[in-house]
Order: sequence, then C-alpha cells, then structure tokens
Amino acid sequence: MQDKIAGNYSVLEYIKVYPVFTKDQCKQFIEIYDKDLFEAKSATPQGDMVQKNHRDCSLKLVKENKLMDDMLEECLTMYRTSFKFVPMMKRVDSQFLRYDVNGKFNTHIDHYNLSARTVSMSIILNEEYMGGNFQFWDQSGKTIIKEITPITGDVLLFPSNFLFPHSVAPITMGTRYAIVNWYN
Repeated sequence: MQDKIAGNYSVLEYIKVYPVFTKDQCKQFIEIYDKDLFEAKSATPQGDMVQKNHRDCSLKLVKENKLMDDMLEECLTMYRTSFKFVPMMKRVDSQFLRYDVNGKFNTHIDHYNLSARTVSMSIILNEEYMGGNFQFWDQSGKTIIKEITPITGDVLLFPSNFLFPHSVAPITMGTRYAIVNWYN
C-alpha cells in the first residue's frame, strides 16, 4: 500500500510571524514587567532547575493583561485561518523574559510531560541588541532550518511539539526582551 500525499509537507509552513504590537506598546510591556525578575529554570528529569549552560535569562510570570490577551487571541484566530485543525485553546502560561549579554536558551521543545503545550507564541519586544535570533533546528539538532531576526512588535507562532526544536542564540550586545506564551 502506497501513501497518498497531496503535496509537499514542510514543518516550516507552521511557523508564522505576525506584526501585531506597536513599538510604544512593546515599550510599555518592558516598563511594566522589567522588575523583580528571577533566574529562569529549565525542565529536567529531576524537576525544574536553574541551568545557565542551557537557559540563561531572567523572567517574571505574566498574569492577565487585557491588551496582550486580546491581541494574542487575534493571532490565534489568524493562525486557525491557515490551519483549520488548530483547536480552541486557553493560555496556560506566560513569561516576560530578559536576556542580557551571553544570555541564551539552547535547543529545546516547549511540550513535555509536566507541561502539555499545543501552541507557542513569542512577542518580540525590542530589537536593540545583537545576537538573540530565534532559531529552528532539524531533528538532529545540528542544522538550523529557519532563523528569525527579531522585529519589535512581531508575534511568532508555532506548534509546541517535538517537530519544532528551537533556541534563542546568545546575546552578544544589549538586552533582548520578549514575552512568551503557551496555549493548550
């Protein structure tokens, strides 16, 4: 029996970038959340732990923010327009992230045993830094298959599963700010 394929399938089709927020809105998010941050942890078999060799950034949990929530719901609606089988979801987690010089997040996926996430969303809050590109990797984890240069106000959406290993390249100058959100 031979599989029938309607066309070429590429995981890259499922990575979308939407220009959503203004620079002023992004600046406001930074002003609101860039205080009282703590070191980010990584999921490990032993539980969540600070592992600067894997994830080096600071974070603050983001609670409700009506403007952000409404705009991200619009992004999900646009995403569902392209991919009709994306289910209706609710935000399950949101983090404001600050990456200083040498900050990074090595290759990982967002869906794991203790955190069943379906869609990942990252709001790019600034672009006044060097390094810090968002990178998607092949399944070997050795080859970058897509790299996204940040533009202030962009929202990056992609599935959270094993088909989308990704990273944030080390920051070489300045400070990178983002808000990441996960939906399930």
